[in-house]
This record gives sequence, C-alpha cells and structure tokens, in this order.
Amino acid sequence: MNVNLIKLNSVNDVVNFVQEANKVKGDVIVGKKNCAIDGSSLIGMSALDISKPILVRYPEEATDFDEFIRQFEIEITQSIC
Repeated sequence: MNVNLIKLNSVNDVVNFVQEANKVKGDVIVGKKNCAIDGSSLIGMSALDISKPILVRYPEEATDFDEFIRQFEIEITQSIC
C-alpha cells in the first residue's frame, strides 16, 4: 500500500479525487483521526473537513492515481491528529 498525506483545496478537487479513486482497482482509503472513508465515495468525501490534511492509502499498482494525487501532496511536518 502507498500512503500519502494530501490537502484538497476545493470542492472541485474533491470531485476530481473521487473520480480518479473510482478508476483504481482496489481500495482507496482516506483517513483522518479515528475514521476511515472510502475515497471513491463522493458522499463520504464530502463529509471531510478539507481545510485540513488527510491521509490516503491506495494500492501500489495504482500508478495513474499516484501521479494524480502528487499535485495535492504535502510534507509531513506536524501531527495531523
């Protein structure tokens, strides 16, 4: 599994993220604190507070998705909890 810390900046970013997550063969799991959300669910993703970073887990084979989310990647310099 690949793990990245990302920051989505707008509702449009969330919609694009969900569209790309739906193309992945395997699970895209988005986590924040003690919850895990299906990254391919627009309703689930809409419930997130996008003003804060989120952790994304996805299969290593998902190279296209990996390239897509790099635009949202941020450095882990502080606790996200």
